[in-house]
Amino acid sequence: MLYNHRTDWDSLREYVDEAINLKVKLKTAEDIDQALKHFTNLVQEACWRMTPVLDSSRYNTNLPLYIKDKIIEKRRLRRIGIRDIPRQRP
Repeated sequence: MLYNHRTDWDSLREYVDEAINLKVKLKTAEDIDQALKHFTNLVQEACWRMTPVLDSSRYNTNLPLYIKDKIIEKRRLRRIGIRDIPRQRP
């Protein structure tokens, strides 16, 4: 992944600004291709350096289908129960 919500965008900009060469001749199609390839690699490298890897274990919970169904049912019953319980007033 190139970026996520924890990407340090200021450091990424600074890295690209320091590493980019703006004095490249762009006269031929080959020059343009080379410059574009270099720029793409530079942006990828900056993103990989400035983006921490997120812990995927809490996002990827592979549960059996019957357990997922039980969780959905529990949440549904909780919603119904909260809505149906009369509020006690002091």
